[in-house]
Amino acid sequence: MPTTQAQECYNDMDTAEEHQSVLEIERHDEPAELPDYERDTKTKKFCIIGLVLAWVGIACCISLSVYIIATNGSYRIGEGEDSIDVKSCLVREVRITDAIAEALAFLVNIIVTLLIDTMGFIHSTSLRWALYWEGRLEFNTNIRLFNSARKSPAKRWYANAIWTAELILCYASTSQLFIQRTAYDGNQGPFVNGLAVGTLAVGLLGQADIATWSASSLHQIATWSSNPLKNTLALRHHGITHVPGPCIMAVSEKHDATVAKNPRYHQKRLYRSTRAIRYIVVLVWALPVLAITWAILVTLESGAETDAHSWVFNSS
Repeated sequence: MPTTQAQECYNDMDTAEEHQSVLEIERHDEPAELPDYERDTKTKKFCIIGLVLAWVGIACCISLSVYIIATNGSYRIGEGEDSIDVKSCLVREVRITDAIAEALAFLVNIIVTLLIDTMGFIHSTSLRWALYWEGRLEFNTNIRLFNSARKSPAKRWYANAIWTAELILCYASTSQLFIQRTAYDGNQGPFVNGLAVGTLAVGLLGQADIATWSASSLHQIATWSSNPLKNTLALRHHGITHVPGPCIMAVSEKHDATVAKNPRYHQKRLYRSTRAIRYIVVLVWALPVLAITWAILVTLESGAETDAHSWVFNSS
């Protein structure tokens, strides 16, 4: 005999085949022995290696920045006998071509991106399992800026805010590692920007601190996989119970009564699933508006200036 829940589903079904599918669902809802789940230890090892390399990179950036600032980095103006050495505590001239400097900057960006993604994966994975142990896990993938744990300081809202600020520092500083200084007698450089190197160290340091703090709760992470099916199996092993009846229900219907139904031809808008999507859309549109506003202000200001070098940083 079908259960009451399955009987209610019959009212929404149109064919005998759909009635039979509900019966099959109910018949397979009986408890069964679960297969073992994948711990994905390789991903865990790669994350730990990436975290160690991040700390090595932080030490290198701090050392280079301190060296440039402490030794009063210098650059040369002019050529031949008329050239003079100018002291600067923030930059140091390097004897490489512009092409090599651009290639090095591109390589540094790749390395920094890999390190940031590795530390971010540690933080997001630990956040997923922290939310589960608190009974607040709703999605397999969580937007860290708008989701936080309550019992883990490394995953609280202020840790997410610090992570966001440090991430901005990293991406802003990598574009300023190698600079050209413009003088009245021509371009000089390229230069290694000691301030940018130090800023990059600060950005990586904040993220490495939070990632290391998050990694201290490795025992709470059952699997490092990001696959939703593998995570579901791992959660079944750790106490989550199967809810009989629901089939092909949309994420936007998570608060509705669990019933078996056919998949929708058209899904509801994504913002109906989680409130954070609305904030992201606002931020995505705010960025180009602010950029266009800044460009207009710069254009109007530069047009009002009579000095042609008003927006050029000179070495004199």
